[in-house]
Amino acid sequence: MKQLSLVLTTLFILGCVAFNPARYSNSQLLSPFFRLHWSVDEPNDLIYLGLEANTTGWVGFGISESTSGSMPGSDILMAAVDATTQQATLFDRYAVGYIDPIPDSCQDWRLVSASESNSKTFVEVTRKLSVSSSEDRPFVAGDMQVIIAIGASDSLVYHGSTRHATVVKFFGPTINSNVNEKDTQLVSLRMNSVIPNQFTTYICQSFALPAVADGSIVRFDPIIDTGVSSTMAHHMLVHACEDNGPNSYVQQFQQAGECGSPVGNPFSGCKMIAFIWAVGTSALELPAGVGFRIGNATSYSISHLVIEFHYTNPSGLVGVSDKSGVDITWTPTVRPMDAGVMTLGDPLVSLPPIAPNLKVHEVETTCPSECTATWPHPVTVFSEFLHMHAVGARMLTNQFRNNSYLRTTNRIDFYSYGFQQLTHVDYEIQPGDRLNTHCLFDTTTRGSQTKFGIGSLDEMCMDFIFYYPVIEVPALNDTFNLCGYLNAGPGFGEVTICGNNNFALTIVPLPNPVVNDPIDRYPITFGITDPSLRCDNVAGSASSLSFFGGLFILIGLFF
Repeated sequence: MKQLSLVLTTLFILGCVAFNPARYSNSQLLSPFFRLHWSVDEPNDLIYLGLEANTTGWVGFGISESTSGSMPGSDILMAAVDATTQQATLFDRYAVGYIDPIPDSCQDWRLVSASESNSKTFVEVTRKLSVSSSEDRPFVAGDMQVIIAIGASDSLVYHGSTRHATVVKFFGPTINSNVNEKDTQLVSLRMNSVIPNQFTTYICQSFALPAVADGSIVRFDPIIDTGVSSTMAHHMLVHACEDNGPNSYVQQFQQAGECGSPVGNPFSGCKMIAFIWAVGTSALELPAGVGFRIGNATSYSISHLVIEFHYTNPSGLVGVSDKSGVDITWTPTVRPMDAGVMTLGDPLVSLPPIAPNLKVHEVETTCPSECTATWPHPVTVFSEFLHMHAVGARMLTNQFRNNSYLRTTNRIDFYSYGFQQLTHVDYEIQPGDRLNTHCLFDTTTRGSQTKFGIGSLDEMCMDFIFYYPVIEVPALNDTFNLCGYLNAGPGFGEVTICGNNNFALTIVPLPNPVVNDPIDRYPITFGITDPSLRCDNVAGSASSLSFFGGLFILIGLFF
């Protein structure tokens, strides 16, 4: 069988039927202009999609990188229907940047039917769930990141604003919420901010949690204001804090006000981060039996939360108010395991600046075995959040045990600041393990150096890991929540922070990175063309149309 041509046209000569959404077992409105229908045949490794779009131009559907959700790193199907002949053209492509998607070496999608009527386009296709080519992404059980777009004409021109990214669960067992305690209660915390007419602003506001002796937070839901301020929302950190006097953030920010981050401030009274939101992030539901302890029963119990919101106002708008915040679900029934959060990488944003016009600038930091060896017990990590800013390009963290590579805990090969998320993970860190965090940056769009800091145009390299059971450090009256690089300034230089904000007790005189972990050991694998690939052997090369129960005669298919 010869290589499949770029443009695939299928003529339905017999048995052609009109689009019928009832043939599908699932349907989801992905945007006001796009509805997706699908059925999955797991025994035969097949998926059937019905694309229903409000356009007479082209339609696009893609599977994104699981840890991101943006166009770069996506496996993309594009289709257009001729209004006169009702014939469809399919394009199987992939994207490695914000550029025209690249044609796949092998065209795996199979056309089932297509039509255009009443200002709508309908396209039905099928493909195998699995893949054999690095230019494709598989359909897997559980939530998947997908992208959609439509064009105004059949020519594959730029989609403009008619695009969207979302989550679809194509198949897999239903995972019910474990937040089912009969006594759960909801607390709504909302900012009362007025955003200054300056490019970057950090605003903090403190909130008292219910005055109970003991309890557990079991879920966080970010609530982002739907007004103008939503376009200025950069990220939100929810800090676990206590009222330890007039310098504490609990007292200083009872009303919303401009602030520096409590991270790195030993007098702030804030012990750790409990929740993170950035563009693209959804809710955090803690695993069954796990919760953030509230009340006063332990040294790390949370009595107050401080919301730190980073706003970006590039247009200098005046008088914009914001009511964003978080909804917290908690229960007085204490869960058996207490959760904690630890920041790896460069937790206090003190890395050296990045020169301009660099295609690749790598930063590597270490949470060394000398730090984790002080832990009293292993921990299980259940969620992870990789965070950089606008020139971030790629990020990953590797775990080592006895100096041998164990796993990559989380990675984003096609980082996009507009698509950040808490990723569900499940792995154990044992005392003595080492964690190396890599951040790669692309400053080819910058004419001057980029410093690390809290500003919108500054950079960051942080990996937030959510874990249990919490590591309590009685000598610090705190939890173990910072581990990574620190430029401690004159007399100390580049060292390792190993514990919390109390620098006198948690600076370790180890250079950082402690052990080099060359990034070229972990190459990007998506979008790498294999010249030996035979298209008749790829996963999508054979399919069955029996799902629709009709007889289709396909003329000149894929030759």
